[in-house]
Amino acid sequence: VESGRVDRHPIKRGRTTGLYLAVATLGNQEDRDFIHREVKRIHDQVVSTPDSPVRYSGNSQKLQLWVALCLIRFFVDQYELLYRPLTDPEREHVLALGEPLATVLNVKPEAWPATWQDYERVFADGMEEARFEQPVREMLDDLCAFGPLDGKLAGAGTLLRRTVGPIHHSYTRFGVPAQARERMGWEISPADLRRKRLIHTVARVADTVVPTPLRTLYTVALWDMRTRRA
Repeated sequence: VESGRVDRHPIKRGRTTGLYLAVATLGNQEDRDFIHREVKRIHDQVVSTPDSPVRYSGNSQKLQLWVALCLIRFFVDQYELLYRPLTDPEREHVLALGEPLATVLNVKPEAWPATWQDYERVFADGMEEARFEQPVREMLDDLCAFGPLDGKLAGAGTLLRRTVGPIHHSYTRFGVPAQARERMGWEISPADLRRKRLIHTVARVADTVVPTPLRTLYTVALWDMRTRRA
């Protein structure tokens, strides 16, 4: 769908993805049902043809489940990178809270892992199956370096790409499993390690000074959607 392409419309796509996360984590059932219908309507248009080199459906339960599994990994990893490892009961609690990340999409509740052990098994199977062809590696490299922002926001996007893009790319290498890092051809340098320590220091301070910034952003996105719907 042209209007939803992150490489051409990164601001709009970022807003849409942020809204999905807001609804899945903080929304009520009416919010979730609405986004579920809207996502399905758009994803119905994202499907391969007989001439496509890859068979693909945007509403594939398998692929959308993978999206949700990766998001749970993201939330857990970000917390653990900054603070401490979660306990086993905490992981089970996070897994239960995270089910709407899948069901807001096209994933049936019974497909969601019942336990964290099930989650780890499904995630490991997905990582084993994952392949990174050259066009995919190039696109991911560009996304992680904020390449799509180039020329956007009246020139501010170019400044962000040049200043924050390399930092974001560097930090992203710590946020993916080792298999993905290896298949992407990414390496972690001493400079990356120093940058990571600095980011963590700043993030811990920021989290104390401005608590729950993500929750605040999600709440704003949620009320913006409800207002526009009304």
